Amino acid sequence: MKKLKFILPGVASAFAIAVSFASVNLIENPTADYIDDGASCKEIQEVPCSNVGAYMCEAISSEFGGPHQVYDDRSGTQCVSPKLNDEELIYPVD
Repeated sequence: MKKLKFILPGVASAFAIAVSFASVNLIENPTADYIDDGASCKEIQEVPCSNVGAYMCEAISSEFGGPHQVYDDRSGTQCVSPKLNDEELIYPVD
């Protein structure tokens, strides 16, 4: 019983350290937007859409082509929260 009192905290500490290194970074970049290129949700630089209005916010990228609908967030490989704009513009991004 005395060995268990000594070993159990050590095992719990080792497990906590191992899990902290194995966890996925779930914090999204708040200064990034996302486009769905048909295969997955890709991160791009922030697009200056007004986020109000009747038009889709769209961007064209030298890397991913386009134009593509711009999204404010992603969940896994899915783009979510489409951005809107008050004018019909296509923003160039790198």
